Amino acid sequence: MRRTRQEGRTLVFFDPNVRIGFGFSATAERDRIERQLALAHVIKASEDDIALLYPGRDYREIAAQWQETMSGLVAVTLGPAGVYALAPDGSDMYVDAAPAEVVDTVGAGDAFAATMLDGLAAEAPEAPGVRGVARGPGVAAALRGTGADDLRGLLERASVSAALTCERAGAQSPDARTLDAAMARQSPRALRAQHREIGLEPA
Repeated sequence: MRRTRQEGRTLVFFDPNVRIGFGFSATAERDRIERQLALAHVIKASEDDIALLYPGRDYREIAAQWQETMSGLVAVTLGPAGVYALAPDGSDMYVDAAPAEVVDTVGAGDAFAATMLDGLAAEAPEAPGVRGVARGPGVAAALRGTGADDLRGLLERASVSAALTCERAGAQSPDARTLDAAMARQSPRALRAQHREIGLEPA
């Protein structure tokens, strides 16, 4: 993992995916995670992960601490409250959760992460003949060059993917066609939300 980060050819993603049991120790897990997150370009953690690792501390404080260490993208999923993200430049944003008729939440975090990474890979500089694979210092540069609107769009798509996964039993994430169709349905809703933010229509 350290060599991969140093070479800068591949985007390094880290999800702490904390699980209690089997002799769980918050101190030991924090030590492990803090060693590994410094090597990542992108971190995705849930609010529950952070609560287990850092009892009593605010997830925004921990996200800022992590982001300062690795200078990349940090996304904290908040369940029905959406997602909080810190961009490589330190700016932050919230993205609402997509509506869902919840059947099974297993796999929602993985669906969110996979969709987010797919979007980031599409933004990365391409190696010859290989779509979406960065080379040289391209990974970090591509992340720094991802604008706020593009990042919000990536997180919105990832949130819709997670919502669709919640609507199916057995951790079944949507394929690209299903996700594209769902995003098309979401677009009017997102536009109305943007209008409300700038006062163009009543909430």
